[in-house]
Amino acid sequence: MVIGVKSSKISKVVDFIIGKSEISIKSRIYRVILFICVTLILFFGFVAFVGIYNSKDFAVEISSSIGDEALEKSSDILREKMQEDLLYHIEERTRRIQDELYYFYADVRMLKTELDEIHQHPEFFRPRPVRLGRDFMEGDVAAVRYAPFVNVEDLTRDPLKSEIETLGTLQDWFYFLSLKYHNPDFWDAPTFGILSESGVGVMADSAVTLEQWRTSNDNADFWSSPLYRETKKAWQEGKRDEDPIFTSTYSTGINKNMGVFSCSLPYDINGEFAGVVFFSILIEELDYLVEPASETNNSINFILSDDGRVLLSSNKTDLKELNDIKVVYDNPPDIRQSQQSEISDFAKKMTEGKKAIEEISINGNQYYIAYAPIEGLKWSLGVLLPANEVTEVVQENKNIIKNLTDEKVKTLDQRFLTVIFLMIGFAILLWAVVTAIGRKLAGEFVKPIQELSDGVRDIAAGNLDKQIEINTKDEIAHLAICFNMMTNELKNYMENLKNVTAEKERIATELNVAKDIQLGILPKDFNFNRKDFEIYATMNAAKEVGGDFYDFYFW
Repeated sequence: MVIGVKSSKISKVVDFIIGKSEISIKSRIYRVILFICVTLILFFGFVAFVGIYNSKDFAVEISSSIGDEALEKSSDILREKMQEDLLYHIEERTRRIQDELYYFYADVRMLKTELDEIHQHPEFFRPRPVRLGRDFMEGDVAAVRYAPFVNVEDLTRDPLKSEIETLGTLQDWFYFLSLKYHNPDFWDAPTFGILSESGVGVMADSAVTLEQWRTSNDNADFWSSPLYRETKKAWQEGKRDEDPIFTSTYSTGINKNMGVFSCSLPYDINGEFAGVVFFSILIEELDYLVEPASETNNSINFILSDDGRVLLSSNKTDLKELNDIKVVYDNPPDIRQSQQSEISDFAKKMTEGKKAIEEISINGNQYYIAYAPIEGLKWSLGVLLPANEVTEVVQENKNIIKNLTDEKVKTLDQRFLTVIFLMIGFAILLWAVVTAIGRKLAGEFVKPIQELSDGVRDIAAGNLDKQIEINTKDEIAHLAICFNMMTNELKNYMENLKNVTAEKERIATELNVAKDIQLGILPKDFNFNRKDFEIYATMNAAKEVGGDFYDFYFW
């Protein structure tokens, strides 16, 4: 039963393909060819569509996967690269800071060397008087300063008078340095000079005006400032002139309420501590050492001393949690004791001379802190960078990769649609070609059959001399040969039949004549005018003639 149903369905399909019986063979062949071609087109088109669609999906998946992986890896690499660049930037800046400060140290070293030469060979130098600042005159280079424990009257008497004149011998060097550092477009000229243990000093500052010299405090207490105390302490600890001494910031003299930063060296006479040679500059004049790399950079660059005090800082923010990273001129705090544990933690590491980059949270705000030691100075440079400056770059990188991935996916979609349209166009073109070729092929297939049909029609009309010429070398050609053979046999048969029929007609004629003769012999008149009897006779031969005869007579 199932087989019957399947056969019925197959028959319906075949009938649908071939068409009804009244459709010509040519149409049927054309329909079969068209059906096969359309089936192949649909099959391979479906296979191609599925393959392209799956390939597109696979390509999209691969592209998205590669994009996501590239996103993560590039973000990690970018984050690491930015951190490496930040550390590299810090190391480069530490070298720059060291070079800049050692540039100052070279001049301090030069003054100390000259001062040592004066003390060792005073006969080669002519003492030169130096006036107090209040008595400063046009053309003067340096002025006298004295400590609070010194009476101003003693300055005009020995030994202080002689010491001042000895120190005044360096005025030519002071003049040279004044010219060297006099650059108002770059910075306010630094102060340089000498402070002796006896409480007198000579210093110069080319940026200070005549009026400023005359109104300044001549007995400003430089001797109790970090400049003097820290330098003397370093000498007492065994530090002579091997390394420069960079002191804490302080405010004094004409620069009250303004931080002063100093580079100094101790000097001695006959092995006894005799004073300090120094080079001082307003701390704000060194801000260029810690200024951000660009205007859009919100990083805070700062220098921390080995005792945890902020020496320089670019911190201009109003955030309270970052107040510890600002410069305090007098009695700067040790930020290792900061109430902000994150700040105190990295400050301790910085004073230990460590180099690292960390991500920290200060009062809920995320930052990157990078730090590295400034070799030879026992300082450390730190850069505090808002984490969003790193994440923004990473996010921008993510957006770029995502946009590229989306663009590639969009391109794949467009190419997929293009391929589909091309396939549809190709299918339409193929349909047209197949239709034309199908018709042509159907005509070629049917042509021998039509020739055979025409030949059969001629033969049926009685033209037995008709020969069907079909050279297709297939079954139709064989059928044409069979028809030709049949025509020949039919022609021979009809010839034979004609002969036989003629012979039969001749014999039939002769038999009819014999029959007529035989019947003519037999009596036919049975009327004897007799009443006593009647007589009648007939003869029916089995064939046209027979061998029997009859007759009657009276006797």
